Amino acid sequence: DLAVVLMGQQMAEDAGRMRALIAATEGPVETLGVRLRAAFSETGGVSDWEMLRLEMLMLARRNPAFAEKCQTLYKAQRERVNEGVRLLFARAGLVPPVEEEVLTYTIMSLRIGAALLHEASGPVPLGRIVEMIFRSVASVARPANSEAA
Repeated sequence: DLAVVLMGQQMAEDAGRMRALIAATEGPVETLGVRLRAAFSETGGVSDWEMLRLEMLMLARRNPAFAEKCQTLYKAQRERVNEGVRLLFARAGLVPPVEEEVLTYTIMSLRIGAALLHEASGPVPLGRIVEMIFRSVASVARPANSEAA
């Protein structure tokens, strides 16, 4: 229970830092992309928080009662990341071409995947990957002020 509470606090702080970074940047996709790349820098090492996250996910797979706690924890994180995705595209003046939830799962999966890959293969260029995905999705997004929006 303590690990769940601590991880929830860490996730909220993480999402808050990302939201502040996005809120402080407005302008073209390129500017936002560069800021995202900096925010999700290469994995120079897997933090203790990432290791705890991985351990919790493994325990959730084996323990249904713990899985329920993790589902509650990750639901709150998805909502926070969804807000960040909304803000990111609003700052770029775009409407995402897919549901925010899809982008949220992509971002969350990248973070977990990068931590796993780092352990197996060394540093992962997570910032460059996040920037590439954002720029790719933004390239097919429509302007927020279009009639179709």
